[in-house]
Amino acid sequence: EPTATFADVPVNEWFYEDVEYVNDRGIMTGMGEDKTYFAPYSSLARAQFATILHRMAGELTAASGKEFPDVGSGDWYVQAVRWASQEEVAIITGYSNGLFGPADLITREQLAVMMFRYAAYMGIDNSARTPIGRYLDADKVSEFAEEAIQWAVAEGILSGKYGQTQLDPQGTASRAECAVIIRRFMEKYGE
Repeated sequence: EPTATFADVPVNEWFYEDVEYVNDRGIMTGMGEDKTYFAPYSSLARAQFATILHRMAGELTAASGKEFPDVGSGDWYVQAVRWASQEEVAIITGYSNGLFGPADLITREQLAVMMFRYAAYMGIDNSARTPIGRYLDADKVSEFAEEAIQWAVAEGILSGKYGQTQLDPQGTASRAECAVIIRRFMEKYGE
């Protein structure tokens, strides 16, 4: 019988193995001073997701990167944002107003877009597409995210919610959902 690493992720939880997977690899770790909680139902902030992708890429340092007025040089996520916003990486472009919005909760479509761009950066073929019209809320997918969502659904990285009827593109992504998505991605494309 496996023992749970985190007090709030019991062994019988549907995302238990996904959380263990990302924690074992140091991609998503525990929260708080003693790291004993995973906070699976907490929504993920944009800075947190940038940090996750940065860890997946091997925490490369970036001398340059886009300067965002809302990302300070002393912020814990500054290296991740710098790396991800470099022209040759191009995972993060920021909002049209020039801000990054590090504390903003990441939406499911933003997460798909960043994964899509990360795949391109890693040299992974991300040309697969599937029509998303079968989802009741397909019209809620923003234009900038349409391709990324079609790819993520085609590759089984993002799945529908509510019995596969909705994509919930504007909804936030929980840490548990993110762990599931990251594991699917890594198992599909190799670590």
